[in-house]
Amino acid sequence: MNNCEHGPSLRTTTGGCALCADEPAPAPASTARRSLVERKLLERSFARFFRAGWSVLEPSTPLRWAWPYQAVCDHLQALVEDWAARQGDPTSAQRIRDLLVTLPPGCLKSRLLAYLVPWAWLRWPQLRAIALSCNPRVSLRDSMYSRDVIASPWYQQTFAPSWQVRGDSDAKGLYSNTAGGFRAAMGFDARVVGERGDLIIVDDPHDPEEVESEAQRGHVHDRWESSIGNRVNDLGSSVRVGIAQRTHEDDWSARRIAEGWAHLDLPMLYEPDRACSTPLGDPDPRTEEGDCLHEERFPPAVIAAERRRVGERRWATLYQGRPAPAGGAMVKLADLRFWRRESEPLVAARPRGCYQGPAVVLPKDLDSVVIAGDLAGGKLTTKGDYNALVVVGLRGSSFYVLESWVKRAGFPEVQAKVRELARRYPTARKVIESAASGASLVASLESEIAGLVGQVAKGDKESRLESVLAFFEAGNVRFHDGAPGLDELLTSLTIFPNGAHDDDVDALSLALSILAADLASEASDRERTIAMTVLGHIGRHAQLPRAVNAALKQAGLEPLTRAEAAERFGIDAEDVNLEPEDVWDFPLLWAV
Repeated sequence: MNNCEHGPSLRTTTGGCALCADEPAPAPASTARRSLVERKLLERSFARFFRAGWSVLEPSTPLRWAWPYQAVCDHLQALVEDWAARQGDPTSAQRIRDLLVTLPPGCLKSRLLAYLVPWAWLRWPQLRAIALSCNPRVSLRDSMYSRDVIASPWYQQTFAPSWQVRGDSDAKGLYSNTAGGFRAAMGFDARVVGERGDLIIVDDPHDPEEVESEAQRGHVHDRWESSIGNRVNDLGSSVRVGIAQRTHEDDWSARRIAEGWAHLDLPMLYEPDRACSTPLGDPDPRTEEGDCLHEERFPPAVIAAERRRVGERRWATLYQGRPAPAGGAMVKLADLRFWRRESEPLVAARPRGCYQGPAVVLPKDLDSVVIAGDLAGGKLTTKGDYNALVVVGLRGSSFYVLESWVKRAGFPEVQAKVRELARRYPTARKVIESAASGASLVASLESEIAGLVGQVAKGDKESRLESVLAFFEAGNVRFHDGAPGLDELLTSLTIFPNGAHDDDVDALSLALSILAADLASEASDRERTIAMTVLGHIGRHAQLPRAVNAALKQAGLEPLTRAEAAERFGIDAEDVNLEPEDVWDFPLLWAV
């Protein structure tokens, strides 16, 4: 300790160094000495500085400190410190030059950025920073916050900086100090010609209300690539940082991740397969799936209420950092269709982007039914993998998702659920994926439940969904309109493979593949022709009846009628276009 780099000026009465210890050793009796030690501690630690200066901007709001904020501070400090070291020694290594931090809403990201330049100027007042946001008012607001910290009695009295903010350059959006540093704030559309900084700060480059527009996203990308991203003093050492929420699968953050920026990724609920690693190590201390980022600030009741408020899709995007296309990733929302029982009323509205036509009435008799399962390890936990069971029926070429059950559950509860479904669907085929606890469950129940079998999954989950994707694209997969848990199921399906859990998607893929095999092997020539043409069809949903009729006519089978096409493919009868005189213009995508 006596030989540490900080020198004798910070040695305490016990002989230790206040900066080297996790907690400072007892302070000297001298008030001046105590003030010096405290000042040096704040200058050397951005996290300490932020905590000590919190009340400058939030005098009536207690700061509930937690490890995520420490992690962000550590990464921002490393970014600036390594830049400064490089200025004195061109051979000095920079651990991080480009940093992306993705955080959920309400995690102090703007506040942390507002304090960064005031802290950095205590040691490197020559630092020049350019801060940008999609909203110029937000950028200007944070610039004023940063200026308020510098002007505060706490800052001036504690640190007595050797420099001053220049009187001739002290505007809300641009102020300079007498040591040569400046902080400029602007929107993404502002002119930056002639401005260059040592540090570029990006705070939420996209407007969440506009990010779905390809033109608006393209504008942000063009601005960054052509006008902003290279506005640095030294392409070899200047640093850039972005702190943002994820808003789209092709947002500004996605491009930075693809470029290889260091990525501090902190979702609200922990997902082990996304545990982040940065040049500073593994900053996320969580180990159990579902652990909260900051439970004191976001207790379970608050999280549950917010998930209900924003919906599962926006929750996955904003809070978990897993954006998927608004219309769906592999499976598109607009391709999904719905069913209802004859006694049930029509549902007034479905999730945004869904097909809004009427739900068909569930047929009284189904050709076949499958119960399919993708099971977890069998151990009951609140943070482990899910068990998923689905029941799907087939009538003609339409698949009806009758039930879905997704739950973290122990082995006895899963057994009980399989027994229950088997009792209610006695003629159904029962197939459980032979992985995890699936093989054990089959072994425990096969003598009790007739027809229960295990099936080894082939290929990865994406390829298994891909094999039945045409059924979705044709509008042949129908879900119970307004059923409990429907929103969660549709979100899981349409966000796949970007979701945190995919057990229900895999179970559904298994059920559909089994029923598709039934179509191919057991259906009449006409039904088989229709089914196989649907599988091979590429094009708009409204053109499907014409493609099917082309195959039927070539096989010498009875063509579709307008009413039959409307019923099979969920198209309004007046929109069905068979066009018999042009049907042969369609390429035959599958031939009998």
